[in-house]
Amino acid sequence: MPAANPRARARLARAATLVACAFAAASAPRPAAAQTVLPGYRVRVTTTAGKQMVGAFEQATADGIELSDPAGRIYSFPRAEIRTFELSWGKRPDPGRGALFGALLGAAGGAVFGAAIPRDRLADWCSRGCAIGLASGAGAAGGAGIGAILGAVIGRERWRPARVPGVGVSFRF
Repeated sequence: MPAANPRARARLARAATLVACAFAAASAPRPAAAQTVLPGYRVRVTTTAGKQMVGAFEQATADGIELSDPAGRIYSFPRAEIRTFELSWGKRPDPGRGALFGALLGAAGGAVFGAAIPRDRLADWCSRGCAIGLASGAGAAGGAGIGAILGAVIGRERWRPARVPGVGVSFRF
């Protein structure tokens, strides 16, 4: 077998290196964009005590931030007590998650229904375990379908970390 051309080998090595760099750059984590949080934006705050609140951002003060709930009540959070501050990016359809929960609930309901069928109502070829299994399967299938529809319609809210407003240093000259 003839030896490979050294120039062709070098070009192949460069091409492989470029492809590897492109994949590495594409899969690298991207830094979070600096997001300006304006009054009225929907945010979620988690405190160091583990409490969570979702509300509309009102304002940033020197001591912390203020959120309002749908009833208009204002809640203040000192900066030292804020563990996470997240900004809502809206809802997205999630039929897969809905189908999963629907299948689990449907299977559980089917199992209860199958176990509740009186023995004299069962066919000769079907035992109690058979009835529970068939009812569980039918419940899971129906629940998955209904759950997928509900998951697509209702969706799930997406949250992204954001910088607590007013935190940082600025210089003016």
